[in-house]
Amino acid sequence: MNNFTKPDVRMRNKMATATVLLGCLTILFGSPSAHAFFGPDNYYECLLARLPGTANDAIAQQVIAACRKDYPSVVDVEKKSGIFEPTPQECAIKKGKDTPSNFAGRAIVMACYRLYDSK
Repeated sequence: MNNFTKPDVRMRNKMATATVLLGCLTILFGSPSAHAFFGPDNYYECLLARLPGTANDAIAQQVIAACRKDYPSVVDVEKKSGIFEPTPQECAIKKGKDTPSNFAGRAIVMACYRLYDSK
């Protein structure tokens, strides 16, 4: 009887570990904030990821073209809202304040208003 107890306990521990690991992976990969780990999910997130800090309009146009190529469907996305999400104004200030290019700045403001809901 004692020989069967130890393998059963080990098997239960392995199954419990696998269950916890599966739960963590589900939370990580299934969360809406997963794009923070893996990159943008749509055209507007692409703009906000790549445009801040752009120094001139020529480069801003190239970045926008690259985002449009990566995300050809520029449809309206579901706006993000919640206590941890910024307002469009907060997003625009945070992402655009250190961006010398006016063209990039306007694209950042547009992306912020497309992605975030006014509270």
